[in-house]
Amino acid sequence: MKERDPTNRHILLIEDDPDQAQLTQRILEQHDHLHVTQKPDADTAIETLHELSPHQLPKLVLLDINLGNDTGFDVLQAMRDHEKLATVPVIVLTTSPDDQDCKQSYHHGANGFLTRPLRYEELETTLHATVTYWIDNNKTPYSTD
Repeated sequence: MKERDPTNRHILLIEDDPDQAQLTQRILEQHDHLHVTQKPDADTAIETLHELSPHQLPKLVLLDINLGNDTGFDVLQAMRDHEKLATVPVIVLTTSPDDQDCKQSYHHGANGFLTRPLRYEELETTLHATVTYWIDNNKTPYSTD
């Protein structure tokens, strides 16, 4: 079995608001060798993840809970129900400060829950800390067939 590429610096951003997606992607891509792919809805995100081989999976998924007709909970459930996707870290990044959304996110298998700061500088700090931990420092048990 091959270990997943330790140089993987790929984030999948699942966000339906084009302005939020562009802002988040711009901040994230300030980090060295970080690649961000953005998907606007649950169906497209899940389809993309299923098409990837295990060694191509993102090192982190940043997930909004409000995705138009779908919810991030649908994405979480689909990922956690699929063996290949079950161990990909998912951080919910949402404007919702609701404790129930937080509880439901963890119930569906989220690895973290972040309320999106409104101020640019705070968002930049939050995303930098997230990348530092999940991309630069966190080790995951990925392997390929």
